[in-house]
Amino acid sequence: MKKLHFVVRGLFQFYAFYAICLAMPIYGWSQLVINPPTFPGTNSIQITLSGAGATNAYIIFCTSNVMTSFNAWSPVVTGAVGQTAFDLQLNTNANAFFRAGIAAPPVPTGLSAMAGFSQVTLSWAASIGAGGYNVKRATVSNGSYTPIALGVTTTNYNDTGLTNGTTYYYVVSALNAGGESANSSLASATPTSELTPVTGSDITSIVAGCTDVALASVGATDTANTYIVNYGPGQAINGIINGTANPWIPTDRNTNDVSPDWLIVDFHSTATIQAFVLSGQYPNRAAGTYTFQYTTDPSPISTSSAWTTLGSYTWSSAALLPRTGFVIPGVANVTGIQLLSYRNPTFNNTYNAGGGVWNCWGNSIQELEAYAPANQPPGTPTGLTAVGGNNQVTLNWTASSGATGYNVKQSMVSGGTYTNITDGVTTTSYVNTGLSNGITYYYVVSATNAIGESTNSSEVHATPAPVFVPPGAAALGYTKIVIDQHPTAADISPYPAYNGPYKWFSGMWYGQQNNSYYSTTNGVLAITLGGTLSGTPLDFSTGVLPVLPGTNGFYVEFDYWLSDNGSDHWPAVWLLPVEHGQGTDVYPGDPASYERYMELDVQEGGFGPGLTGTVHSWTGIYPNYVNTQNPNNVDSSPVNQSQKHTWGASYNPTNAVVKWWVDGVQQMSATSPYVPAVAAEQHFFLIINAASHGAQTPYTMYVSGVRAYVPPNSPLPPVP
Repeated sequence: MKKLHFVVRGLFQFYAFYAICLAMPIYGWSQLVINPPTFPGTNSIQITLSGAGATNAYIIFCTSNVMTSFNAWSPVVTGAVGQTAFDLQLNTNANAFFRAGIAAPPVPTGLSAMAGFSQVTLSWAASIGAGGYNVKRATVSNGSYTPIALGVTTTNYNDTGLTNGTTYYYVVSALNAGGESANSSLASATPTSELTPVTGSDITSIVAGCTDVALASVGATDTANTYIVNYGPGQAINGIINGTANPWIPTDRNTNDVSPDWLIVDFHSTATIQAFVLSGQYPNRAAGTYTFQYTTDPSPISTSSAWTTLGSYTWSSAALLPRTGFVIPGVANVTGIQLLSYRNPTFNNTYNAGGGVWNCWGNSIQELEAYAPANQPPGTPTGLTAVGGNNQVTLNWTASSGATGYNVKQSMVSGGTYTNITDGVTTTSYVNTGLSNGITYYYVVSATNAIGESTNSSEVHATPAPVFVPPGAAALGYTKIVIDQHPTAADISPYPAYNGPYKWFSGMWYGQQNNSYYSTTNGVLAITLGGTLSGTPLDFSTGVLPVLPGTNGFYVEFDYWLSDNGSDHWPAVWLLPVEHGQGTDVYPGDPASYERYMELDVQEGGFGPGLTGTVHSWTGIYPNYVNTQNPNNVDSSPVNQSQKHTWGASYNPTNAVVKWWVDGVQQMSATSPYVPAVAAEQHFFLIINAASHGAQTPYTMYVSGVRAYVPPNSPLPPVP
């Protein structure tokens, strides 16, 4: 809490006067200064206030011959809010005493209330000098208002958990160190579960002054003739849009209104949602109830994200659902939307097309748009992470819709006060260098554009410390750790999920497995014979573990051991490029369908007494590939595989060299032609599997650690 401690004195016409600013708290201001007085005329004095709080200050002036009478002062002159200069008349033969203070802010104006699903969104105009606002609610007009939120620092508030159909009445007051204002005029709203539709030319008015939210528009934006799905009338609308072409997942089609079909749009940023536009695709199939939901969970989002319902709309006609708009309360920091579609079972669930009959499962839409208010500050950044390194902290966050830059702020204590350490960052990452190891630093990030600045993100913290880098990575200067995993069975996607926010996936893109091969023993992942884990989703969408770009180079290592040293056991830890699984390992100048890729086997047990490290250069047209691999790839030094060892391999694209390491000691290396140049253009994912050399002798592979290191300038974020 800041206080002022100073006295301004002067002498006029042989009578002493004292301008005294008492020690006092200043709420929300950094300084308030009484400048030395001037004397423009007989028996008068001018005092000017300056500093951050001057426009909301006031002067109390009185005459008294007794300094100790401050406690009983009554003001003779009090400045109005915004007044910074005071011309005061002095009484002859009297001492003049002055005291400066902060005036209570004026009453907030412009209070509005917008109803939503079980909620009311309030907004109001800022009051000059307000440090916060108290929001109050009643269930009768001009009733006894109960405070529901104290010290709100923004000019909006979302009152949730309300009862639909009940009218709520609100007032807001402003406050600072000078006190609390009177209540504002009241505003009321009645939450409802039904959205009010508008059609035709009225749609133009609801989206006027708005902007399309990035990645939220599906199908036509101006017409009603473009289908969002082109798979035929039997296709339900289920699917997740992640900014990719044809992102539909055709699952969970329902023939009744018990379980809804769903459509999710992942913004991959934050936005404020103000309106939706929706239209149907086929008669009959459009009839039903549509429920709009939003989430503020970080991307990637899914059906398991935390969803809040905005409202529903029911189209009960057999006719085609026309292009319909819905205005909703402005909801900030939205990361994605979900449309639930409950089919109306009273209509025929078949559709005649081309002489055949198609099953019509679920509802069908051809257009979904989401709109944000135009000319608004960007959304608050989300997903902020902080990772401590050696004398530095690396920050990463999710992009905010409408942002042109970001301000990074730091504090030495949790909760601030925060100091800007850099402004106008145009990426979503920042490395704060020159820090002291062992000291904890706290960070927030705000987003900016030409309109203004967002509120601060959630706070994160990190403590810089020296980072251990294994010899295989240190030899190449690969000091940034981007994978640091101690896998357990809980990290594996549940069968039959083949994508989603998981670290490992059972099987490979050409063959999925169930999860019976995996368990957790004493906190360590146990894999029985036949189990195979892939570090990327089986459809090569975004998972939790990053793929390693060959263009930067990498070092990877695996900690594992076996239940016994049987010669039939074939434990393998290795890497493949996602381009091979995607079928994109065909390059300009090559024949059609001619593939080229590198396979890097970090360790393959059972071929010899110790390390078997192999790099393959695969070329050709499936299934007639040609394999060129490094010779002398079996090390003769015996290794007891029933004890834990660290198996590592590095790839250096600069000179096309692969090196293998066991327990921090280099064992062998390979270069061109076994290490193909095309590897520098590919992105590699990790694979772990417990195979057999033919006898299918049961065993268990225990994996306790997986790590990957890349150069410091790699775009991959460090692990939290």
